[in-house]
Amino acid sequence: MEFEITFTGSAEKDFKSIPKEFVEKILSIIEERIAENPYVAGKKLKGQWRGMYSYHVANYRIVYQIFPKDQSIAILRIKPRGRVYR
Repeated sequence: MEFEITFTGSAEKDFKSIPKEFVEKILSIIEERIAENPYVAGKKLKGQWRGMYSYHVANYRIVYQIFPKDQSIAILRIKPRGRVYR
């Protein structure tokens, strides 16, 4: 069962700083992998990010939260690996 995807305002802003060739790849990953099986696709995060997941594409990290009751996923951040958790 496919999950519904939403983007937070922060994630939408993040897209503006990402080169177009990566934006297309990131959107493809979100639609084809994360939406299909978000628990298996990503890595479960710890600490202040507990309850969220991360998926890496090239040098970028997609941070998302899963809402199982609603069958939805909120994409929270999409940033380079070294800056995403700040």
